[in-house]
Amino acid sequence: MPRPRFSTLSAAVALALFAGSANASMNATALAVGQGDAMLFEADGQTVMIDTGRSRYDAVNHLHDAGIDRVDLLVATHAHADHIGGAAAILEQTDVGAVWYNGQTHTTQTFESFIDALVEAEDTRYIEPQRGRTKNLGNIEITALHPEGSAADYNGHLHDENIVVRIDYGPCSAVVTGDTEHPGEAEILRAGMDLDADLLELGHHGSSTSSRPEFLEAVDPVIAIAQYGADNQYGHPHDEVIANVERHTDAQFFGTADREIRMQCDPREHRWSIEGGVRPDEPETAGSPAPPSGGGGARSTPSGGCIDLNSVSQNRLQDIIHIGPARSEQIIEGRPWNSLDELTEFWRVGPEEIADMRDQGKACVD
Repeated sequence: MPRPRFSTLSAAVALALFAGSANASMNATALAVGQGDAMLFEADGQTVMIDTGRSRYDAVNHLHDAGIDRVDLLVATHAHADHIGGAAAILEQTDVGAVWYNGQTHTTQTFESFIDALVEAEDTRYIEPQRGRTKNLGNIEITALHPEGSAADYNGHLHDENIVVRIDYGPCSAVVTGDTEHPGEAEILRAGMDLDADLLELGHHGSSTSSRPEFLEAVDPVIAIAQYGADNQYGHPHDEVIANVERHTDAQFFGTADREIRMQCDPREHRWSIEGGVRPDEPETAGSPAPPSGGGGARSTPSGGCIDLNSVSQNRLQDIIHIGPARSEQIIEGRPWNSLDELTEFWRVGPEEIADMRDQGKACVD
């Protein structure tokens, strides 16, 4: 039986759970954190934060402004800075009941700050959730859909073992994917997990590396959102993804583009309301001047000079041997770099490829 969407139909389970709660609702907010992810779910006085953006203070400032001094569950989907940049400040400045993280290590200062703050938070429970693990907070149920188990010993790409969660509040439901890409989506599909949900946060900021048609059809959302910065250098969200959302679902698409998206679901009527964000046919930045010809605004180097991994644009990085669109995006996400050799820890590249980069003489770390 299809579930009600943006309708006034009542669900029996919702009536049973929420009959005595005139103001029962679940709020879901995609925070304005630029080119990063941060989502906050609130219901029955319980709070679930999934990722925290890149800035140390954007997410915690949002909590302070909203009068929230406790996060019952903080989910750090993976170790990239644009997802855990604000985790340390939340652990330091709020009461955090539990943290879900997959256990995979990373070498950035942002990751080390997150771990240091987690160690200091002695009253916070640390969990590496395996697929199927659930946590109940009042009438909120959180289920881990991915990965299958701990990634503490996994040496592959950080996106591979990214935590994916499902949120249920009576008939209201959401799937939040972080930066999970096509292989992770395929694993979830093969595992036979319940994916059908009202709200889908599209993987990897709306990149074409995520949101395969089969996954979109399995979730079958009524709302699809992507979190990204306005006029970002990656071109997120990719046109292919928006087209797939339109082709394979009946969902309305909204993007953050440096703006909040505020959503609310009434579990008694199974009705969603939404405000904020941008639609595909809306300009991301009102009145923005056109970029100068030949540039994208990102700092670069002369065509014959050193290509600094820490500063140049995505297109410029692709002048380095063995680096294409996907790897150039990953390099930008992994900044800052201390040496070329660190690239072997970030994605599947061997010493031979590093040697080729050195022989070419273009790549450098400043």
